[in-house]
Amino acid sequence: MLKYILIVLALFPTILFAGAKELHKLVQLKAAEYSVSAPLMEKMITCESKWDTTIQSKHLYQYNKKRLGIVKGTRERSFGLVQINIDWNPQVTEKQAKDPVFAVDYLAKKLKQGKGDEWSCFPQPMKQIKPVSK
Repeated sequence: MLKYILIVLALFPTILFAGAKELHKLVQLKAAEYSVSAPLMEKMITCESKWDTTIQSKHLYQYNKKRLGIVKGTRERSFGLVQINIDWNPQVTEKQAKDPVFAVDYLAKKLKQGKGDEWSCFPQPMKQIKPVSK
């Protein structure tokens, strides 16, 4: 049994951090660290993944983008809690995208940089919540 648990943890290290309460705390911490809106981040995460840390987007590409290896009709390679697209963000690995600590930090950093529109779920929450400005 212990061997099975160790294998699961090796394959899915984020499982230790996947509790809803811990994820919400993480969002609060990262929002405060980057001076961005925690409610905005939470709405975006709910919209993007419904708080699933390992999900892959079910969207199919509607276009070809040869330089990125994107082929029309193939499944979009967006992963994890905040659905980081690794075709458009080649510096991010699938493993990183599925790591909630990395993903929440990445989202907060991008929001701080004014790049929230990189997510399809950014416009919907923006109608209700304004980002924190300092």
